[in-house]
Amino acid sequence: MRALHVGLALLTALAACGGLPGPVAAPTPDDGPRVEFVGAVAIDPTGRISLTLTQPCRTGAPPVACGRATTDAIPVVAISPWGYRARGTWVDARRVVFAVPWAELAHVTAATARRPWAIGSVQWTPDPAQAEQIVQLVEDAVHRLPSLEVTALDVEGGALQAGGERALAVTVRNTGAGTAYEVVATTRSSIASLHGLSLAFGTIAQGAAVSRRVRATIPTSERASDTMLVLALSGSNGVAPTSVSRRIAVRPIVPVLATRCGIVDHPGAPPEIEAGETIVVRCAVDNPGQVAAQVEQRATIAGGAPSPWQARDVPPRARVEIDLSLTIPRDLPIDAPVALVVEARDPSFHPTPTTIATIAGVVRAARLCHPGQLTRAQYNAKITELRAAAAAGDLTQDELDRYDAALVGCLR
Repeated sequence: MRALHVGLALLTALAACGGLPGPVAAPTPDDGPRVEFVGAVAIDPTGRISLTLTQPCRTGAPPVACGRATTDAIPVVAISPWGYRARGTWVDARRVVFAVPWAELAHVTAATARRPWAIGSVQWTPDPAQAEQIVQLVEDAVHRLPSLEVTALDVEGGALQAGGERALAVTVRNTGAGTAYEVVATTRSSIASLHGLSLAFGTIAQGAAVSRRVRATIPTSERASDTMLVLALSGSNGVAPTSVSRRIAVRPIVPVLATRCGIVDHPGAPPEIEAGETIVVRCAVDNPGQVAAQVEQRATIAGGAPSPWQARDVPPRARVEIDLSLTIPRDLPIDAPVALVVEARDPSFHPTPTTIATIAGVVRAARLCHPGQLTRAQYNAKITELRAAAAAGDLTQDELDRYDAALVGCLR
């Protein structure tokens, strides 16, 4: 213990010399509290600094020891040589103690520890033994620091759901040598509704694990298939800020598409079509889902090249019609079955909602001419080509007869 021999200091000197906020008060009246800062400073084994006054705080006339209400109103601050300000707590009318977070002062050296402190209106210079004790307190406290680890980061159902609410469960374990206080985890995400959520874990003792849950609502309009979620941890008592990240799947609400198609002006089952004919395929696309769809549609004939995509917006719980213009290949044989496959999809979603409709038609004849417009010379040229194809085995006699009948029907 080191004795401090200092002069009389009134309460007003605390603000002037201790760096306390607020204006300097008027001189204390005779019946007000009076404090003589003469005493001793010590550091106990727990690291608390205490100032024990030779004379207690007194008040009134005749003077009596200050009560708790009076001392609590007298602020005393200890300012370390490295600039830390510790507010004192009156134990009684004679003793003030200061709690210093030694774990946060890892930069303190033996030379720094021997510099003077300002306590109230006086200075205290630690002796060599006290300076050594300060350095040891810092080292011991650093070794007793808590260390936080996120051991679980789970989403209810395994994924977030657009247009729905899911619980986010987090477990934090303290693997360090000291207790962690005021532990908070804060979320960071590219999805606005998932950004800035807070989970308060409070105090986590050494070796203990604490779990918390928070519910997150994802908007119906969210179309991302996943998001990178960053969980930032913070706390007091020397907790080093840390973070953990995880990519979390997002299940979007996708349209529910259905397609029904037919060939315009071609009734029958199966509809009859002509080789070389240009047809119009009309499809009704239904979207009974909860979100709008941006549908694009195309058709493929007999495994050939698909038609260009035709795009339309389909509101939720609505239906639209889409027409596709297609030309039937001329080389299809008579009576051959032909499949027209129509695909409708919304590529803006992942996975992409898709619906397929198939029309089974049959080729009855090739359109070689237009009725009443074929000249004799044109007829002779065409029939010559057809007979050559039949001679080469590319046409059967039955097919040749049907084509010949069609050409004769077109003569002027």
